[in-house]
Amino acid sequence: MRFLSTTLLVLCCVVATVPRFVAADPSVGNFLRGDIYGNNSLQSGFSSDCGVYGPGFSFSPGLNSCLKSEGYLRYQPTLSIGGMEHFIRLNLAGKSRSYTEHGILHGYGAFNLDMTFDAERSSNKGYVHKWVMIPYIEQAYMHLAGFTLGRAKTPWHFLSGDILYFKYGRENCDSYVDLVSYTHGFGNGVTAAVSIENPSALSYDSERYYNKVRRFPDLAGNIRVSQGWGSSQVMIALRDGYGKPSSRGGERTDHNSLGWAVGFGTEFSRKEHGSLGFRVAYGAGALKRVSTFFPSSRVSDFTHSGLKNKAVALHVAGKQLITDKLSLALSASYARYFKAQTSDTSTDTSTNDKYLSQKGVGIALHCEPVPTFSVSMGAEYMLLRDDLRDEANGMSRSRSSSIVMGIRLTHSW
Repeated sequence: MRFLSTTLLVLCCVVATVPRFVAADPSVGNFLRGDIYGNNSLQSGFSSDCGVYGPGFSFSPGLNSCLKSEGYLRYQPTLSIGGMEHFIRLNLAGKSRSYTEHGILHGYGAFNLDMTFDAERSSNKGYVHKWVMIPYIEQAYMHLAGFTLGRAKTPWHFLSGDILYFKYGRENCDSYVDLVSYTHGFGNGVTAAVSIENPSALSYDSERYYNKVRRFPDLAGNIRVSQGWGSSQVMIALRDGYGKPSSRGGERTDHNSLGWAVGFGTEFSRKEHGSLGFRVAYGAGALKRVSTFFPSSRVSDFTHSGLKNKAVALHVAGKQLITDKLSLALSASYARYFKAQTSDTSTDTSTNDKYLSQKGVGIALHCEPVPTFSVSMGAEYMLLRDDLRDEANGMSRSRSSSIVMGIRLTHSW
């Protein structure tokens, strides 16, 4: 799947711009706009006036396509109890629009280079400095006649909010997965989407928790209503939980389980005022659909014996426009993880019930003095509580919290 994303990054930016293979017929052709899971927007024909696709597109006579290059450079210093972190991201992206007999072929590719410099405090070594560089493909897809192929946003995604998430440098990356999807428009702002996705992209499974073999990809879908007041969405996801036979304590286990998650969200938005929305989700065996902020080392979709762990989450996000260049964003989230109860000590590491809850709030002030430059200042607070219930010893609890403050400077082109 990673090779597929790399190949499609080239295809989206190059192949989609080859000479059109059918003659332009102004009476033929409809296309979906850039939001591949939003409203259907109908336009007919192909025009060398690339302004109809938005600012920045230019027509290439030799390629009979409209092209656009864009990107941004971001610098983000953050301060937390653990120390200081400097984060830099270089984003390079390209778009193309080409006419076919089936409508407009959309191509998009985005490459990120993330660089992080940490200065963490150590009890016996003072400050320890680390430098990490991570190149990766954020998105790479082609979209035509409702079909999307490549690495794109999952139809499960809804309401990311406008908080900076300083602690998580690759914000929202979990929304982009390798997929094949289809979106159908029913008219009046109603659409439905279904997607076949890479099962490893949104998973908490770990070999130390669960001896797993994936037979089938994940399935995700939504029904969405987009109107002048905002949008509302219902989503569902399924994932294969097949476990291969393993040996633990002399016993062999072979189980077959189906993980699932359901969610609902609504966002009210007014261009002149801002937006306010929420998303609620519940799942069993597909927990990263519910929340991506659980610590991966302590959470799994399934137990060793194949039982489904469960989770529930609520996320609220709002944005208030103060002026045309200044806005205030707020976000709050709550997530709770329930470890499945089991008494089979030969196939699981613990017979206790385990509950993990996470609460977070964030605030950010965004300023965009010019269209190509923005400054953001924000703070986040996260509280993680771990409850372990043992019938012999009762309830034991542990807590950990973190506060992160930072500034984000972004220059785009």
